[in-house]
Amino acid sequence: MRLLINICAHDGIVSHYNGVGSMTIRYINVFDKICNDLNIDYKINLFTPEYDKTSFGYDDYIFNKHNNMKNVTIYQISNGSNKTVNFGTVKNWKLLCENTAKVINDMDFSSYDKVLTICNDTPFCCLINKLKCLDKHIKVLILHSSIKIHKVDSAIKDSEKNYNERLEWEMDGINYINNEKNSYVGSICKFFEDHLVNEYGLNRDSIIPLYNGELLYENKIFKYDNNLKQIIDELNNYDTIMISYGRAEEYKKLDTCFKLGKVLNIPSIVVAQLYFKGQPIEEYYKRSAEENDGILYIDPPFGLPNYILNNFKGKIICLIPSEEEIMGLIVNEVRRLYKDNILIVANDKGGLKEQITSGYDGVLVDLNNLKESALEITKFLDLKKMKKMALNSRKTLEKNYDFYKNAIKFINKIMEV
Repeated sequence: MRLLINICAHDGIVSHYNGVGSMTIRYINVFDKICNDLNIDYKINLFTPEYDKTSFGYDDYIFNKHNNMKNVTIYQISNGSNKTVNFGTVKNWKLLCENTAKVINDMDFSSYDKVLTICNDTPFCCLINKLKCLDKHIKVLILHSSIKIHKVDSAIKDSEKNYNERLEWEMDGINYINNEKNSYVGSICKFFEDHLVNEYGLNRDSIIPLYNGELLYENKIFKYDNNLKQIIDELNNYDTIMISYGRAEEYKKLDTCFKLGKVLNIPSIVVAQLYFKGQPIEEYYKRSAEENDGILYIDPPFGLPNYILNNFKGKIICLIPSEEEIMGLIVNEVRRLYKDNILIVANDKGGLKEQITSGYDGVLVDLNNLKESALEITKFLDLKKMKKMALNSRKTLEKNYDFYKNAIKFINKIMEV
């Protein structure tokens, strides 16, 4: 059996700056492992926009790791921005997809039994429309968000002006899949798959699940900046803290952590990563932190949240306050830490409800009512209850979110097509 895998992604190949990048890294690792475990003769090609060392999110470690992998080749493809934009707009995406398609379509598929091309996230949405069609060529689009859910993408300045153009881009990709043999959507969770069916008209027969999860076979290695020790030394003066973290997106509602912390009378910490210098939401976070006596870190070393979660000695409330989370990676990343002193609390919205059974492996609250949310959290803020909930969290993680198992099912389905 000879298998060619093409993985196309704007983040996670030579860069790492968000959740899409985290999942791309897992795709590369897990497909490499599965092919080795199943004794498949394979080749993996990685396609990403052009980066240089000054590009946003570029990561030497990620680039070198993938560049040095056996059977892996990296292609950096022009999106017309001369390396100044990696995500971009529909104009960039069209050129990126055209240039990527030229490379893939010129490849000789004759020596492979199967070819799998993964068009990962919005910039590669309509690459699927441009790739050559052969019985052996399986094309899979994996979206991680939609304009109908998130409305505005904070990675793009003035992105609200591009709503209709992006909607048409997404619809074109879905419509192509509905009508073309061997073209599918890889769904990251049940919530988002239902959204694409109900809001975009995706045929359910065109769905192959590849639900997000954690690579439990990997030993987690955290690399921390030496300057972080002072932060944890100061935080360890408290018995309990609450933390929220993520990209500075309006829908993530990270400032809710400050407001809820004030109601609970617990120190609240927000760690926010900006998409670009001067992003307007930064000033809003600063005002909210000041008004609610919160602690704000803007663009600190990438590992700060994990450092706090791993090293704080008291009780931790890890709050995921997002209004429109499709499949929050933080829930399972925190479960993967196997810490008994962390209580996972999430807004009772969207895909978060799929990941958490409230009172069993986490707590769901309605963050539109902070007083009621505080009362609900307080019920579980006991080390004995937290330990039991952490044990249940591990069971959920291993049952539903073992990404190796999920990817094996995906690959087996691809082989059957």
